Amino acid sequence: MEKVDWLYFQVNLVCLMIMAKLWRTVFYDYRSQYESRLFSHVLFSTTIFAISDAGWIIFNCLLFPDNILVNYIVNIVYFVSSAFIGITWFWFCEFILGYKFTKTKPLFYILHIPFLVLVILSLSSPFSHLIFYIDDANVYQRGPFHILQVFCMNVYFIITSIQGIIRLFDKNEIAMKKKYISISTLILWAFTAQMIQVYIPGYPTIEIGLVMALFSVYVELRNSIISIDQLTQINNRTQLLKYLSQKFKSFNTDDTSKNLYLMVLDVDDFKKINDKFGHMEGDFALKLVADSLKKVAANTSCFISRLGGDEFVVVCEKENDSMAESLSETIRNQILQDSSQSEKNYRISTSIGFAKKDSHNATVADLLKSADESMYLNKKSHKKAKQV
Repeated sequence: MEKVDWLYFQVNLVCLMIMAKLWRTVFYDYRSQYESRLFSHVLFSTTIFAISDAGWIIFNCLLFPDNILVNYIVNIVYFVSSAFIGITWFWFCEFILGYKFTKTKPLFYILHIPFLVLVILSLSSPFSHLIFYIDDANVYQRGPFHILQVFCMNVYFIITSIQGIIRLFDKNEIAMKKKYISISTLILWAFTAQMIQVYIPGYPTIEIGLVMALFSVYVELRNSIISIDQLTQINNRTQLLKYLSQKFKSFNTDDTSKNLYLMVLDVDDFKKINDKFGHMEGDFALKLVADSLKKVAANTSCFISRLGGDEFVVVCEKENDSMAESLSETIRNQILQDSSQSEKNYRISTSIGFAKKDSHNATVADLLKSADESMYLNKKSHKKAKQV
């Protein structure tokens, strides 16, 4: 084995060790979540890709140095797995982005063309020599359409990266910005690494770029599970308390032009929705409320969060109680409007209470308690109004 080949093998081995660690963590920590299962598909295709690349050194230099058939098999696995990397990355990112490009069948089929092209050309290369071929000396050679591997892999990275960049400017998606950043920068890792390997053969930079992209997305996946509510995809209680703690430290109580308000929102008769229509409809109702809050937050720069169960929190800065009350009405009306347009057999109404940070609410716990008490008073008034 030449020195360059040994270095090539070592780099692949290090990449495989990193992916093995990711495999272990993903399997034990996130196996119950659909997002993580999609991520594991990406991890699997990348692992096969790296194994085949490392296997090229083992089989051709050590075990079967003169076997052309083995050389062909290893390279076919390499190119086919690269096609699966592209499509599995695409499906994983599309899930995070909301399946924008896969809602119509014609577009669904069109988007799979690059994947199918690369798979077919890779499988037929022993006969066509279009992507690669093995010469009489059992040496790998690039075919005339070798560059299609780069195109077919990167077309998916480019599509999802552009989508991620667009979503970064969507004010309705504040809680997801870090994930969108990791998707947007995916192309930097993957494309740059591939172009280096295309123009400087013999260095396994593709694996390094893919592993860096995997690790980057994995970190955001883990962080989102800590800070994002998995059902509604808005901030969870942990992130709320972190935000309030920071806000309390930075908020200037001497600035009389703004006051810090915390609103607690509760879905009216949520138990009846669950009991009558089922828990799936209950989940739908919670997601509808969260989506309505996103719309309001986009126009008012509020911080929104799910507190737990059917309770949500909105944190905002307003000049006075009247403006805070106006915002609570805006939220209530937005939820009613979205609920009416959902064509469900029920309407979602809410009770909202709010409290202001002042000498009586000097701590996060005090502010939450006061807002919660205000919400329950509002809920009681709603019940009395219905009885009348």
